[in-house]
Amino acid sequence: MAEFKVSGLAIVDDTGRLKGALSCRDVRVLGKDLHFFWRMNQTVHNFVRKLRNMSDTTEEASSEEHRPRTIVKCIPSDTLGDVITKLHKFKLHKIYLVDTPSDRKLKGVVSLRDVLKECLKL
Repeated sequence: MAEFKVSGLAIVDDTGRLKGALSCRDVRVLGKDLHFFWRMNQTVHNFVRKLRNMSDTTEEASSEEHRPRTIVKCIPSDTLGDVITKLHKFKLHKIYLVDTPSDRKLKGVVSLRDVLKECLKL
């Protein structure tokens, strides 16, 4: 993520269906507690699964910042207002664009920055 200067990555399966996401918030746990550093050699799938299932006994895992989040999606027919509402409601900086809610083929990412740029054009 640092190499490409992105704050998150979509996790997709072999068919391109959105399965999850990895964010800077997820990776932050590695730097604060070396107990989790071994996860650097795992696949993203295993890392996210284990991170989401960490015991609530650790302070790091129980913090609001590291609790599992719903992967919020939008579809091509959603309005800009729908996207803004979801970004605000879930306190997100990006939302994943999928073809349909059931199929979830990833088509792109809409960021808060994208929305602000569009709104400033008006």
